[in-house]
Amino acid sequence: MSSKILDRLAKLMAHEESARAIGSAAEAEAFADKIQDLLRQYNLSLTDVERHAALNAPIGGEHVFPEPIQVQEWQKLLLGTIARITGCVAAVSENGMLLITGRETDRKTAVSLFKHFNGVCSRLAKEYEESLKPVTTTTAIAGAFSYTISFSDWTGVPREMRVKSFAFGLVEGIRRRLWQTYAPGPGEHQQQQQQAASEALVFMETRAEQAEKWLSKTVRVEPAERGRIAVDAQSFNQGLSAGSELAMADRILE
Repeated sequence: MSSKILDRLAKLMAHEESARAIGSAAEAEAFADKIQDLLRQYNLSLTDVERHAALNAPIGGEHVFPEPIQVQEWQKLLLGTIARITGCVAAVSENGMLLITGRETDRKTAVSLFKHFNGVCSRLAKEYEESLKPVTTTTAIAGAFSYTISFSDWTGVPREMRVKSFAFGLVEGIRRRLWQTYAPGPGEHQQQQQQAASEALVFMETRAEQAEKWLSKTVRVEPAERGRIAVDAQSFNQGLSAGSELAMADRILE
């Protein structure tokens, strides 16, 4: 079997995965129909395509943005979420650059999804910040030091904390929406769907393990910081609600 056919199928599958992840059902179905036509024509299965891609596609890495930017914690969380569902690994280099590692088709999907949702989250967070009441500034003097604290309203929660919490809520809402894509749906073929979903998740984990090995041998990255993130519950829940209701039908891949 010509590797060109298998490579073509792999690219179509990457396009379908990305379209389905953002809720563009019509586009995803169009890719799926083309995939099925080629599979029947050449007597292949999806397993054949995935095995070929896994065995032949080299692992690599790339910067999400060409220039260094001031990376927010919610952006790291968003990239990590998208990396996992696309079989990649996300990291931050020592100079603060966001990195994505994995197979080329996986990286393309991950970067496209991240840029799309990063733009959406940035816009909504800015709108949320502008909706907050005017800032009240209080200066407290303790000994030789003075402290200036900005409150967004009567709740006493600093504006920066509220905006950050809203952004984390947005990311969590998006995470839940994206993972719904990989959950088996109801119907008479639910058992087969569950098995297919399980196999897909195992395969994604294998791709992620390969990317993790490449990353550890090739690039020096910041140690991952683990622990809880303090958020304002009210602002987080507002972001969670907004993220869960996002329309994900925008086309992000040409």
